[in-house]
Amino acid sequence: LAGTIRRSGSEETDLKLAGALARSSKNLAEHELATSTLAVRVAASTGAAPASCVLAGLGAVAGPLHGKAAIAVHRRLLEGAEPTERGPLQGFGHSVHRSGDPRYAPLLAAATGIGAPPVRQQTAQVGRRTRTDPPPNVDAALGALAFAGEMEVGATEAVFAIARTAGWLAHAHEEADEPPLRFRGRTRYRGPRAGPT
Repeated sequence: LAGTIRRSGSEETDLKLAGALARSSKNLAEHELATSTLAVRVAASTGAAPASCVLAGLGAVAGPLHGKAAIAVHRRLLEGAEPTERGPLQGFGHSVHRSGDPRYAPLLAAATGIGAPPVRQQTAQVGRRTRTDPPPNVDAALGALAFAGEMEVGATEAVFAIARTAGWLAHAHEEADEPPLRFRGRTRYRGPRAGPT
């Protein structure tokens, strides 16, 4: 995989990237009920086949706020933009890990071990923020890994989805033991009431 998703580089960097990708897979495989995992469980609750459950997860990953978030970080690094420059602040903040994403540090450490010293230095700065910004998350580290590993732009989405697939399949299997269709919601009409006819 490492040699397939890179733009260029040496065999030595491919080996380092392969090790970093293995670390990223461990960090990304399972993450409670993230939106993609919930989509998988909803599909599984209908009795859908495992492949269809994975497709439901992939649909959620396709959103810019989930599986594509690291692409923005990767692009920002390629353009040489400072991490604290304003604009969409992807790679910072997390709805569950409000005081810091525990996956960020080990994945960033893997990313900073790849590439030449100037690349390492820029990679290490990806989580720099202002005092008011939320802490960096795993998307910042994954974007940094893509930059340091000279990956094609967009490869982080594939890395994320491949890593999550193992977790999704475990969730789909586990969902089979739950009551079917348990995610059936209801709506409440909040519009104007119809007058007498």
